[in-house]
This record gives sequence, C-alpha cells and structure tokens, in this order.
Amino acid sequence: MLEAIVRNPNWLLKLSSSSMNISTSLLKLMTYSRDLLEENKKDDEFYLQMKKAFQESAEIDLHYAELFAGVSNETDYIVEGDVKESE
Repeated sequence: MLEAIVRNPNWLLKLSSSSMNISTSLLKLMTYSRDLLEENKKDDEFYLQMKKAFQESAEIDLHYAELFAGVSNETDYIVEGDVKESE
C-alpha cells in the first residue's frame, strides 16, 4: 500500500479525508445513540411515575369502594328495618 501511495500522492489525501469522514460519522452516531439512551431513560422514569400514580389511584378507589360498600350495607339494614316496622 505504501508503494501505491508513493506513486499516487492524491491517494494519501483521499485516505486521510476518508478517515476523517468515518471518524466524524462515528462521532455523530455515538452522539445520536447517547441521546437515544437518555430519551429512553426519561421515558422509563415517566412510565414508572405513571405506574405509581395508577397504583395509588387504584388503592384510593379500593378504599372508597370499601367505604361505599359499608354505607350500602348500613343503608340496606336501615331500609329493611323500616320495612319490617311498617308491616
């Protein structure tokens, strides 16, 4: 290869230029990859926050459902007692 470069000095320039272009492309690819990783990390954090919010919401809904069931049972008992008294 050295002999070919000595015979054609333009090849050294082309080889150097190609090497710089490959290095620049590699740098751009690494930067893009890093940005994707950062974006994926942010997405993961967002999804974890959403999951936690839904879990908390489900716990609150269950709590109110249990309270409503208790009130509903008490209401049924009172209504049944009123019906028995009126008979």
